[in-house]
Amino acid sequence: MKTILFQGASITDCGRDGDYLGDGYVGMVCKSLNALYPDLELQIYNRGISGDKVNDLHARWKKDCLDLKPDILTILVGMNDVAKDVEQKFGTLIDDFEKDYRNIIDSALKIGTKIILLGIFLLPLNKEQENWCYDLSLKIEIIQKLAYEYKIEYIPLNDLFIKLATTFPNNTFVTDGIHPTPAGHRIIAKNLLNLLLNMLEC
Repeated sequence: MKTILFQGASITDCGRDGDYLGDGYVGMVCKSLNALYPDLELQIYNRGISGDKVNDLHARWKKDCLDLKPDILTILVGMNDVAKDVEQKFGTLIDDFEKDYRNIIDSALKIGTKIILLGIFLLPLNKEQENWCYDLSLKIEIIQKLAYEYKIEYIPLNDLFIKLATTFPNNTFVTDGIHPTPAGHRIIAKNLLNLLLNMLEC
């Protein structure tokens, strides 16, 4: 039996409840995996919690990750850490962001878990949201750096969505600049599924 754990904030949470994996990319991935591997015993958990920052994830990491002993772990967190004011005063400090993110990666790797990091993303729907892009880019750089340093899989969602937004309006993929529409969730699920299938076949 393989255990897969999805971790993150509201985009991962997406209405999960008990064994119900939610209405977003996690539920989509689960349906695809069950269809492709009907005979493979998969234990799948969604432990996303809406509103979480990286330090919240770090605080609940033992109970909601390590104790579950996942074979594969995906992490999509950090948008709540981005400063959403012009002066960039109210986001999580970069050093704190990296420290907490690094700690959760370290502890998961120590128990033999394979990890996929998903980059945070934003498709601005107004001028105010455009002010968030500077701090967003700093947080994305940290996640990319950690993926490269630890040699773990990384999905650059911001780049993927920006590329798609050259052809389609931003609101095709996000409802409010941050949270995906069903089409946005399908983009995440498709890119994540490819990596998960490779890991399961190894």
